[in-house]
Amino acid sequence: MTTDDQAVDEATDQLLSLGHRRIAALAGRADSFRAAQRLSGYRAALARHAVPERQELIVTGLTSPQQINAAITELMHRPEPPTAVLALNLGISSGVLLDRIVNRRDTAFVALDENDLSAGLGISAITRDPFELGRQAALLALERITDPTARPRTVTLPSLLVRRGSGELPPPSAATGGVPGGGAGEVFRADGCGVARD
Repeated sequence: MTTDDQAVDEATDQLLSLGHRRIAALAGRADSFRAAQRLSGYRAALARHAVPERQELIVTGLTSPQQINAAITELMHRPEPPTAVLALNLGISSGVLLDRIVNRRDTAFVALDENDLSAGLGISAITRDPFELGRQAALLALERITDPTARPRTVTLPSLLVRRGSGELPPPSAATGGVPGGGAGEVFRADGCGVARD
């Protein structure tokens, strides 16, 4: 498994530190482990900042492009739209990015997972190393084949917060200025360690 909850916590914490108070969290099936894990990170950051959780900003059950488009359109047309959006899986991230491009939105945005397009457009993202995930999965499978009676083992890999700019935008009412804790092009591990990235 991966530390998605910690990385979402860090991304939410960053947005709150910038002054955002209306942060939308868009997730897949509410009963899935991944959605629950990621939303727990979002809620933990809100609680730590003493920011009340607003149910209308948490949208789950998004499993199709049509649902994702409808959700982001409805959110953005509210009298008080979110000033930041967390997209908590790759499909939702792609849908939010498409809406962002088509409607030229400048809302702060952090994606979960990425592709070449989102990286090239400066979208901040929570990422995992797919090669290491695959390698560890293969090793666990080989262990099971070698010894079917062995106790199950869980391997936890870090999720990384990559700051590229879109997740470092302040809310419209905030004064512009430097981004606390580093700039675009830096990678932050969910455990708080950071390393420079070209």
